[in-house]
Amino acid sequence: MENPKGIQYSASYEPDMDKMVKALRIVKDSPLVKPKVESQQKQSEKDSA
Repeated sequence: MENPKGIQYSASYEPDMDKMVKALRIVKDSPLVKPKVESQQKQSEKDSA
């Protein structure tokens, strides 16, 4: 995206440590969900049956 003539855009921000810590706690405390993935051997047995 180009800036309009005569306008210079400089993005800057100050990190919000409180929000980052809260987000990391949510991720840390959330239960780990493992996707159900059948092994290739079981899948090939089903296909040949």
